[in-house]
This record gives sequence, C-alpha cells and structure tokens, in this order.
Amino acid sequence: LTLHILLRSSCMDMHIHMSYCTPFRFKMLASNYFGITEHPLLTEIDELIEKANVTLADVVEQLMRNKVPEIALRGLTDVFKIKQTENDESKAKEAKEERADDAPN
Repeated sequence: LTLHILLRSSCMDMHIHMSYCTPFRFKMLASNYFGITEHPLLTEIDELIEKANVTLADVVEQLMRNKVPEIALRGLTDVFKIKQTENDESKAKEAKEERADDAPN
C-alpha cells in the first residue's frame, strides 16, 4: 500500500523527476497487477507508450482504477492517446513560437 501511495502522481508532496514508462516496465506492471503476460491490447500499448511520454506513476494510477484487466488496459490506451495528442500539440506550439522568434523584425 505504501508503494502505491508513493507512485500515485496525485499524492506526491514534492516534485520528483520520474523517467517515462517503457514497454518493458509496463509489462512488469501488467504482470504484477493483473498476472498477465499476454493480452491483445499489449501490442497497441507498446506502440503508444513510446509516443505518449507518461510516467510510471501515471500508468500505476490508471491500472489501479479497475481490477478487470480489459477495462484497465482500455482506459490506459485512451489515456495514452490523449497524452500523445497533447504532446503533439505542445511540440507544434513550441515550433511555431520558435519560428516566430527567428523571423526578422
């Protein structure tokens, strides 16, 4: 229980830089939480996880929402897709601002 509280992003008392979750780490979490090593959604999650840039805390928080693997994994794919869209929009905005800064006045 203590580990879960420490990993849940909504419960942290200070900012701690956490590395992004990788497919390998995710598979370990899926195995630990649900006892699964294979599932049809795992391939999709592997592809999304690289692009979504989510922390382990984000993943754990989502996995803890439901004890049914299918529902939890579907929710996780939705979170990854939203996060990927947010990241893409942020990168586009940064590129636009950078071009504006480089433009001659």
